[in-house]
Amino acid sequence: MAKEISSNQQSGTKADFPAKAREAIGAPKSLGRRRFIARLGAATAAVSSGVLAPIIAASSASAREPLEIPNQGPGGGNQRVAESFELRFQTAIAEAAVPVPGHPNNSDETRYPNRIGNYSKGLPHNSFGEVNPNAYNELLKAVSTGRPSDFNLIPLAGTVPLVNPQAGLAFDLEGTDSHQLAIPVPPSVSSAKMADNAVENYWQALLRDVPFSEYDTDPAAAQAIVELNSLPNFSGPRDPNTGEITAGTLFRGYTSGDLLGPYMSQFLYLPASYGALPLIQQYQTDLPGFDYMATFPAWLAVQNGQKPFPARHIDSQLRYIRNGPRHLRVRSRRRAVRGIP
Repeated sequence: MAKEISSNQQSGTKADFPAKAREAIGAPKSLGRRRFIARLGAATAAVSSGVLAPIIAASSASAREPLEIPNQGPGGGNQRVAESFELRFQTAIAEAAVPVPGHPNNSDETRYPNRIGNYSKGLPHNSFGEVNPNAYNELLKAVSTGRPSDFNLIPLAGTVPLVNPQAGLAFDLEGTDSHQLAIPVPPSVSSAKMADNAVENYWQALLRDVPFSEYDTDPAAAQAIVELNSLPNFSGPRDPNTGEITAGTLFRGYTSGDLLGPYMSQFLYLPASYGALPLIQQYQTDLPGFDYMATFPAWLAVQNGQKPFPARHIDSQLRYIRNGPRHLRVRSRRRAVRGIP
């Protein structure tokens, strides 16, 4: 059973680790969420300058002994509670030591005053599809402050709201925090790489009703392969033996193993179960031959989040995944506009 720890117990004990960790980043005993976010930079400096090193060393040395915590609260005196606290605290110390990488961007936001290279869906746009600068600045302000009241002040052009625009402000309680990880810088909207990748997107739209199994015989798929192979800045997956885009690599993914086996994992065709609930992996899909956002006014209405949107043409027959993701109704029935991507 854990012993009670008096308030005048000597500094540096195991139970004093959380207080010292807070002290290292300049945090008071009770810190609000927004104030804590503002001090994350200080925490990074504390780790990089070695301020947390004594705490990490002390906590590592104490890992061999059971942690003693004050006998108060519903779990006070329970060894399981003490061990749980010790495990969580040791994990938090280890995660705090993960370096914070740089988060550079492609500079499009400052390069183009009309913000044509940045996400602005749902905000007001002019007749050319350029975002209203005041509305975009309100978005930037909300992202900068993190205050829910500022997000509520972002002007919208229609009735479709942003979806979870504050997701980037949330903390990850499992594993490394998202802000301690990095993603590659995307190409500029004016770059040749972006243009070549856009060509692939257009071919995906044109071939959305062609089954994966027919990529090696379909004439349009053959044209797509020829053009994508001619683009010097296209970085899509290629055959590892020839270095060429083929029917077997067309529109495939970029991660390890994506070029192995058939286009779709066979596990997605097998019946499964979720406990006592049987799952047949067939989906509601759109009927082939129908186009959406095929005109500029239709695109602009969606960009502004202005309903009503055109009705879908749904296939009455449930089907297995057999062609491009555009056929999945679950991906096309989004009732709200995405927030911050």
